[in-house]
Amino acid sequence: MRVVLLYPPPWRIPSPGETPEGMPFGPPRDSADRALLDDGDFREIPYGLLTLAAEVRRAGHQVALFNLAAAPWREVEALIATHPADLFGISAFTSNRRGLGAIAALIRRRHPHAHITAGGPFVTALPEATLRRYPAIDTAVVGEGEATLMELLDSLAAGRPAANIRGLVWRDGDTLVQGTPRPAVANLDSLAQPFDYDTSRFVITSRGCPSKCTFCGSATTWGAKVRFHSVERTLETLTKALERLAVPFIAVKDDTFTANRKRALAICDAIIDSGPNFLWSCDTRVDSLSGDLLRRMRLAGCQMISLGVESGSPRILASIRKRTTNEMVLEATRAAHACGINVRWYMILGNRGETRETVEESVGLIRAGRPDRFIFSPLSFYPGTEEWEILRAQTGLSADIFFDHDFREPSVAVNRQGPIRRLQAHLFTAIGAVDGFERGVADREAVVERFPGLHAAHLELANAYYRAGRFGDAEDELDRAADLGFPIPAMIANQRACIALAGGDSEVAALLQQALADYRHPLVAANLERLRDPTPRLDDSVLAVDFSNFAETQR
Repeated sequence: MRVVLLYPPPWRIPSPGETPEGMPFGPPRDSADRALLDDGDFREIPYGLLTLAAEVRRAGHQVALFNLAAAPWREVEALIATHPADLFGISAFTSNRRGLGAIAALIRRRHPHAHITAGGPFVTALPEATLRRYPAIDTAVVGEGEATLMELLDSLAAGRPAANIRGLVWRDGDTLVQGTPRPAVANLDSLAQPFDYDTSRFVITSRGCPSKCTFCGSATTWGAKVRFHSVERTLETLTKALERLAVPFIAVKDDTFTANRKRALAICDAIIDSGPNFLWSCDTRVDSLSGDLLRRMRLAGCQMISLGVESGSPRILASIRKRTTNEMVLEATRAAHACGINVRWYMILGNRGETRETVEESVGLIRAGRPDRFIFSPLSFYPGTEEWEILRAQTGLSADIFFDHDFREPSVAVNRQGPIRRLQAHLFTAIGAVDGFERGVADREAVVERFPGLHAAHLELANAYYRAGRFGDAEDELDRAADLGFPIPAMIANQRACIALAGGDSEVAALLQQALADYRHPLVAANLERLRDPTPRLDDSVLAVDFSNFAETQR
């Protein structure tokens, strides 16, 4: 069977000079929603599509996999026209649901006899609504799609109708029929290895989350129970992913990477013992961390963790069932900082019961914890979450709003961009920082004293010295990081360029060109362009995520 798997754009993106169309598939009217096109996480192809493609390839089918997240519609049309298939599979989140409808309609026009199936978080939450509103789609996959897609392919290859398949919703004339739920994959290691075939800087080593936060739809997609890849399979996945990446950085995108602390410790020990030299980040929860785990994560190359803090108000935390406290947040953040790990907090604005007082409690928590980065996002109501069900009960809204409106997703910010911006400006003023707090020389020196042989710690200390104007000390620490085998030489060269510019050295451009010699690191390339400015200011980031691109190319 010929299979094409697609990650669609969020809407029909116009090419330069083209007049954007309107609803149902044109760009949103709100310019804030269009910022989605610059969102690195959105533009990365979903890991689930990689696992689906690997399963289909392992079974011997012909597979073409395309990430069209930021593709102008003219390019989408050309690609679909030149890639006929027996089955087209499209995966969508809420934010690209309209692109799902547009690309399905395009496929139906170009390839009228092909079977079109859709899946992903949005379709899993609203399978029947999706099929009703997007008539070009033949079937919808609910939940995990690997086994369902394989059974669907078997049926199509045998000439049987796409019906009576677990985990599938299909059409029977004008009626929609939902098959019995498909059991979750019990052994994740039985799935095909995505990095035998494809490339991504994202890796997922488990499915599900132990928490039941009201704003999250993880349980709708993955089920109530958390399942894990083995330590051995995880190490294999990391190793194979790194072999394909131009920048040795991986973002571990589990809902809660450290949900099983014993397993997380074993993964870190395996990395330390086996020696893959790379930097990584992960998402987790404050109640799934410990000082010893953070220390081992740091030794294994972890440079940044992202924590869902959400609010500094105990009352808000209780209403969203976060099951954490401010003291847990502060304790985890301090422990991570003691290891030199950068900490990013995710915060939500506009939770149920939000008041000026609860906002000020969040401000106070951020000022106390001083995270390296913090991000405020308005509460969104995703289908498949309890918050969406609460909103429906309160307002009488139906799933039709996802198909009749052009917003990115329903949130408290819809039609309130002015008040949201004013609130954000107040937050930044009250907090005393726009996006995070800097770790100074004393902090970084303490980390190097604790981890004297850790190359990343020396690089980060060099950056602190540079920012303090201690250029000679910064150069010494860069030399030490290089001697210890820091895995991203371009980052060291970029730091040297920043020091050279500050000291009036004429070798700045040569240092940046050196950094670009093996790969066009986006941050370094932008710095080289900045040298054209009359008074250039270079980006001196020492975070590996800033040196990797949205679409890594194979070496």
